[in-house]
Amino acid sequence: MSKQIKTLQDLRDSRILYEKDLPYFGYMIILVLTFLLIILAVWMCKTPKMYIVKGNGLVYSTNKNYIMSSYSGEIKEINIKEGAYVEKGTALLTVASIDLDLQKEQVDKQIVTYKDQIAQYEKLLRCLRDNTNYFDSMNMQDDFYRSKYEAYESKRKQLNFNADEYKRYGYTDDQIKEELFGLNMIKSHIWSIF
Repeated sequence: MSKQIKTLQDLRDSRILYEKDLPYFGYMIILVLTFLLIILAVWMCKTPKMYIVKGNGLVYSTNKNYIMSSYSGEIKEINIKEGAYVEKGTALLTVASIDLDLQKEQVDKQIVTYKDQIAQYEKLLRCLRDNTNYFDSMNMQDDFYRSKYEAYESKRKQLNFNADEYKRYGYTDDQIKEELFGLNMIKSHIWSIF
């Protein structure tokens, strides 16, 4: 121990601490802790993290396949179990379609209507060939076809050639022959249709 005189300024805590030498063991602890923190930081960045999440939801496959019916309706029967493997062409569901039933009814009604129209047109053709009206005036369905036949009869009567009427209007014989030729052409065209 040496005897030195120290002033009050020399005895302050900060000066004592700054002038004191740190022990080597303290340096070792600081270096080891720094090294461990660096290793821990690298390990946290490189290691995959596992997150556990609890919740409700659905799990879907990456290969999604959607099944759609070509028509709408009510499902009557399910032919497979969920998750089962199926092959192409296997019936999965039985669908009762309301739309198809309605369309079938409409088509059936149209067929009946068209058959009635065909029968009426055949009857009209018979009337034209026989020059007789077979349509009933009391039947509402026959009204349209009866009027068609009557229109045909009036046109046919217009095509009847009367040379005396043409002479009264001052036509010459050559003009009357031309009119007769034109009417005969129209008649032959009409009769070629039948």
